[in-house]
Amino acid sequence: MAERCAEAVLDHRVARGLLAGGRTEELVRWEDALTGIECKGRLDYVCPGRLVDLKTTRAPSVRGILRDVASYGYHGQVAWYLDGAVAARVLPSDAEAYLVAVQTVEPYDV
Repeated sequence: MAERCAEAVLDHRVARGLLAGGRTEELVRWEDALTGIECKGRLDYVCPGRLVDLKTTRAPSVRGILRDVASYGYHGQVAWYLDGAVAARVLPSDAEAYLVAVQTVEPYDV
């Protein structure tokens, strides 16, 4: 299943382009400016000017995927990672963030 998901992502023109020229599983550490709390996160994929968070889903439709995004707070996670990457000076303040979702069941849509 993992291989089929990976193949589907790399076969997808847009996703393949987002996942080019960067690094995977990058650990970042930063201090939260408001609280002074030490934070850390592991970025799925980072390259100059862009952060990509990869998610899997069993949702059968785009509507279902959007429901998963809202239910699990994926949009908040991506924002957290982006803020952290900027604070850690891994990414510039104008960097973009993307969420790539792939189905873990046939037809492995991206």
